[in-house]
Amino acid sequence: MESSTRNLLILYAIVCFFAVAGVALNFISISNLKSIEDPELTREMAQGLTRGFYTIAFIYLVIALTSIGAILKRKYSKTLLILLTLLLISTFVFGSYIFEYFV
Repeated sequence: MESSTRNLLILYAIVCFFAVAGVALNFISISNLKSIEDPELTREMAQGLTRGFYTIAFIYLVIALTSIGAILKRKYSKTLLILLTLLLISTFVFGSYIFEYFV
């Protein structure tokens, strides 16, 4: 059981680091957002999306670093795995609400 928990934590760390990279790429594309009709609205929308991306990237980074810390300290428990799983799932499920809140 301990090795499967360790393997899942390794998977979480890898997935979350790729997710942070994806968030960074999306941030770059949003920062290039331009509108001829209403530049003020475009700037506000880009700032809101940027804050949403920062929030989600921070959550993914916390999951990845927590997973790596647990692996390095060799203290992996079912509780930690359950909490990280819930955090990961809630970020996927409520990601659109995070963006709506900031935009």
